[in-house]
Amino acid sequence: MKYGNFDQSYIVQYLQSLSELDSFYVFCVNGSEPGLIHYLDSDGESWSLMEDDNELVDACLEYLMEMGAPIFDDVDKLKAFESERTSAK
Repeated sequence: MKYGNFDQSYIVQYLQSLSELDSFYVFCVNGSEPGLIHYLDSDGESWSLMEDDNELVDACLEYLMEMGAPIFDDVDKLKAFESERTSAK
């Protein structure tokens, strides 16, 4: 499967180089598209994906949304999710 100019295997490999796939989530400011990709590392620390290649970020967003990654439009809900996931580790 293709996501923009990228094969699914490339997207998966790229994301897995940062964290486990189930550690990713998306924050959409005021429900806008595209969202900001966040993930928790193995220590439970939250990170934002910072990538210069906008096409790669768009492809990652498309993949994560298709895979059912959690999507938040409220900072409090996002923080509660992070706190819950961190305490579960």
